[in-house]
Amino acid sequence: MFKKQLLALGVAMYLMAPMGVANAEPDEVIKWSDVFNGYESFKVTKTIDSDPGGQVSKRIDEVEQMIKDGTQVVIRGNCWSACTLYLKLVETGQLCVYPSASFHFHAPYYINEDTGEPVLANDVYQLWFLMQYPNHVHEAIASLGGLTIEWMHVFGPDLPYLAPMCNNNESDEG
Repeated sequence: MFKKQLLALGVAMYLMAPMGVANAEPDEVIKWSDVFNGYESFKVTKTIDSDPGGQVSKRIDEVEQMIKDGTQVVIRGNCWSACTLYLKLVETGQLCVYPSASFHFHAPYYINEDTGEPVLANDVYQLWFLMQYPNHVHEAIASLGGLTIEWMHVFGPDLPYLAPMCNNNESDEG
């Protein structure tokens, strides 16, 4: 039991340490060309122009199935809430984004039935939730102040810190 608590503490300290991703030097940006070479070779490609999110457990199951099936995900627009869990696919080279993409994060919460107010999930669930993302996403989230009930928006020049840009000849509109 002590080892699990120590591990949880270590992970929490790592996640809370400011990493300065937004101010990183150019050589600190992940070399996505080593991870992703274009999506033409994938049998199935899912393109996202707008995704409002949804239930975390269902999205995690979907992502795990995509990893098994080798499905490519291309994000061209808004990716809200549970949609951001597609970032797990960066680890397997199955995700790329267009310059028009944007990611919108928040901490896991539920609505109190009596008051109708949002209530943050407990610390254990929050830590588990953060662990669904790759390490580089932990660093980016920490550098931006961590997740809260308020929305955290990542887009434009900060996209390459989260996911590789799509490398193809299609237009951004197409």
